Amino acid sequence: MRRLLDLVWMFDADVENGTWEQHALKTLMDQSEVIRRQVTLEPDQRRFNSFPIERRRFYRTGEASLWHPGDVICHFSGIRSPDLETLIETYATQIAPLRYYEPTA
Repeated sequence: MRRLLDLVWMFDADVENGTWEQHALKTLMDQSEVIRRQVTLEPDQRRFNSFPIERRRFYRTGEASLWHPGDVICHFSGIRSPDLETLIETYATQIAPLRYYEPTA
């Protein structure tokens, strides 16, 4: 994974574009069978990346990509202050904390 991220980072096409890293990954996958075999594309975006319903005030956001309780990530892409902070606070209260690490006493 680290090697792939290094390749994406070194890719210098269209770096002024806000989604340059997505373009870089797609191009690398198109050009390399080795890379393509190492990347899994998840067809159901909501499995790991859903959006708050409030995002519809700013961007077209389809029903299938809206966050529901239990989704792993609520992605606030494109939402800026002061709306961003308010939405993060609102959604944080609805998401149960995941326990990946519990320090020992």
